[in-house]
Amino acid sequence: MATRRGWPEREASVLGARQRLLVSRRQLLALGAGHHAISYALERGRLHRYDAGIYALVELSALPPLAAEQAALLVGGRGTAISHRSAAALWGLVERDRDRAREHDPVTITVTGSEAGRGRAWMRCHRTRAIDRNDVRRRAGLRVTAPARTLIDLAAGSTHRQAE
Repeated sequence: MATRRGWPEREASVLGARQRLLVSRRQLLALGAGHHAISYALERGRLHRYDAGIYALVELSALPPLAAEQAALLVGGRGTAISHRSAAALWGLVERDRDRAREHDPVTITVTGSEAGRGRAWMRCHRTRAIDRNDVRRRAGLRVTAPARTLIDLAAGSTHRQAE
């Protein structure tokens, strides 16, 4: 007979507090929540589906600023960093549209050798074999490409005049 797993209330809350009230399915399973417990939490409103495998601990309308960026990092997994225009906005290099719809101004990330993020309209993924650890910083608690790397990333997709 299979052991029934309960809901890791405290652990999920602590994790969510560090991640802008978002958690991934993978994280919940690692905390001991079973598949049925996750389904039950969704049915009862304890969890709210943000995207496939990403859940909010509150109603989506109550998520704090930068939740979309946090969700993109959760989708990308280990070694992922916010990059390109999204990183530039975090560094204050370009203006960030605070009222943007996820679909109209996608969060851009760079992932290392992963298929994560494909087919999601609200995010854009760039893939690389590796990101040098000197090219990644923390900004507002998020892994983000360093300003110099961000400018290089932006220049690659810009005209000469835009890059200047």
